[in-house]
Parts: sequence; structure tokens; C-alpha cells
Amino acid sequence: MLQHTGIVSAPQRVISEMSDPRLILALVGSAIAMITPLLLRLYWPAGHGIDVIGMPLGRDFLNAWAGPQLAARGDISIIYDLDAYNEAAAALFGRPLPDLFNFSYPPFVLLLFRPLGLLPHRVALAVWTVATFAALAAVMLSQIERRLWAFALALLAIAPASLINGVSGQNGFLSGALLLGGIIVLDRRPIAAGILFGLLTFKPHLGLVLVFVLLTLRAWRAVASAVITAGLLVGLSLLLFGGDPWLQYLDGTRTYQLQLLKAWHGIYVHMMPTWLGALRTAGVAYQAAIVLQGVVALAVVGACCWAVGRTRDPAWRAFIVALATPLALPYAFNYDLVAATVGLVWILTGRLAVPLSWRGPVLLAWVIPLLPMYTYVSFNLTLAGVAPAALTALFLLALQAHVAVSGNAPVPAQARA
Repeated sequence: MLQHTGIVSAPQRVISEMSDPRLILALVGSAIAMITPLLLRLYWPAGHGIDVIGMPLGRDFLNAWAGPQLAARGDISIIYDLDAYNEAAAALFGRPLPDLFNFSYPPFVLLLFRPLGLLPHRVALAVWTVATFAALAAVMLSQIERRLWAFALALLAIAPASLINGVSGQNGFLSGALLLGGIIVLDRRPIAAGILFGLLTFKPHLGLVLVFVLLTLRAWRAVASAVITAGLLVGLSLLLFGGDPWLQYLDGTRTYQLQLLKAWHGIYVHMMPTWLGALRTAGVAYQAAIVLQGVVALAVVGACCWAVGRTRDPAWRAFIVALATPLALPYAFNYDLVAATVGLVWILTGRLAVPLSWRGPVLLAWVIPLLPMYTYVSFNLTLAGVAPAALTALFLLALQAHVAVSGNAPVPAQARA
């Protein structure tokens, strides 16, 4: 049986798979009720591989499918040219694209995702969604007793973060599996953990908090493994594609993201559960918002490193890092919250024991991946600030949990590997 490290003594009631069926009903009902209007208005299939607004099904997956095809036929010079890329991607898809797509991955992703480009779009989308969900589910189930696997899988599948990630064709399942999986195996298999962290550089900003966590734990073998893995990926892409795509990626991605944060319009800005997102939606100027986000980031990273250094439980570590990452970043999206959702499932299955007083924060954290989007679809309904506030509340509760744990002195990762 798995060892459960909790913050409550045996006589206390905790949230678990047996203790509060009303909470489970509320979680499932809220997920269905909140995703339905978004599906009908933004993502519902309209036939011929497009949705109700004329975008490809699993719209953001188009990048993972089209980019490798263009690179394979020698058109890599246009991948980071916004207009030329969209024209070529539309030609591959066979229909005009009503909105601009931006290939924001580093060039080595063109190699990693190449198998997807060999399949028809809808087949590739299905393979991508099922395979990446399975990877995240495997990480989640590694910390849960076998008798609860079906329950846990159902919760993960119905979770709002999973639903929005699935219908948008995004990469949250994959990034969540790499981040959480690496933390889970860090003590036992630091080399394997480093390989997972190295692969996570396909979305390098998601490793911001992780870097400081690894330094805090003095996990040098994992750090070396991550650096070597990332270096090999970069080196191979340089060998095959040259240096120009990297220069285009570094300049183009930075420029695009900066313009998005400054202009602040369109659907994507309403998919950000960050403090910067809440401030910009409230009308705060970009310069002031980024300064305030920086102050939050410093506090969150410091608190996260303090917490992970005081627990031996990999699930608690993974959950805290998953919460800290979107709080520290100015640029993160609701589909990135599937990693934190795994932590919620660990709570609901009793893997992470928390008091029943956590029911409210857990329920709120469950639905926050969808809340900011209602600012976009419901006109004057402004809910953007609720998302980072709920994440912050849950993060603070998790820190409080570690204060309550006795006898959890810091233990360097390499000493336990």
C-alpha cells in the first residue's frame, strides 16, 4: 500500500474518496455546467473538421501537426514568420484559418512531433489527446491505490482543466506529465527525472519555478541530466536546421508574447489564470502589472522552495510546484492547470490528506480553469481575478499544511537517491 503523508491525525475527518460524496457531485456537476456554454459557443464540431467559429477541431493542435510537416519539406524558414506560416498551415489543413496561429515552440519540437505530421489531422489529434492524457494519468495513478484507479481516472477526465485542454488540442497533458513525473521520481531516479525536465523545455517558461526547486534540493544529478537532455535536443536541431530558426524563435516568440500582454485582446488573454492577467483585465497598465507580477513571483518561488525542502513526500512536492508555477508566471494558460488538477485528485482520493475545511478551496480551484473565459463569452462578467486568488488561497493552505507537519526536516535529494 502507498504511504500517505498527511497533515491531520487519524481521528480527524479528511477529504477522501469515502468522506464527502456531495463534494464529488458538486465537482462533476460544476464541470459539466461550466464547460457546456463554452463548448456550444466556441468549440462545438460543425462538420468537415472545423468547429462552430470555423477553426480546426482541437484548434491549437494545428501547430503540432503542421509545423513538423513544413520543416520536413524544407519550409522551416516560414515557420516563425506569422503570415507565411498561417498561409502554409491553411494550405495543409485545406481550409482558410479565421484567426492567426503562432508556432511558439523551440525548433527541436519539429523533430519530436514529426510522427504526428505523418497522420491525417483528425487521426493525429485523437492520437495526441489520448496519448498525452494517458501519460498524465500514469503519473497520477502512480501515487494512488489500485482500487481507486477508476474513480481517479473519471475525476481527471471530467476536470475542467482536462476538458478545456482536450477541446483546444493543447499540450497541458504532456507538460503536466513531464513536470509532475519528474518530481515524483526525483529522489529514486534522478537521471530519469532530469530527462523529463529536459523534455519539458519544449515549454521552457514552465520550468521557471522548477529550476529554483532543484537548486534548493541540491538535486545535481537531475540538473545535469536535464541540461544534457536539453543540450542534445538543441544541438540536434542546430545540426539539422541551422541557427536561423533559433534566432527567429527567440525574437519572434518574445515579440508575440509581449504584444499579447500589452494589447490585451482576443480569447487567449481570457484563458490566463495569472495575476498579471487579472490586473490587465481590470485595466491596470502593463508596466504596473508586470511589476506587481514580479513581486508575487519572488514571494511564490521563495515559499515554494521553502516548502518542498521540508517534505519527503513527492506528491506534496509535485502539488506545491504545480500551484506555484502559474502563480509565478505572467504568461500561463488555463490548460496548464491540469498539473494542479492532478493534485486535487490526489486530495479527493485521500493520497494527500487535508481537512474537510478545504472543501471550498478545492471546489473553487477545480472550476477556475474555466472562470476567466466567461469574461470573454459573457460580455461584462468579469471573473478573471477569481482564478489567481483561488490558486493563491490553495497555495497558502498547502504551505500551512507543511507548517503543521512535524519531523519533516529538509533532506537533500541526492542523499536519498
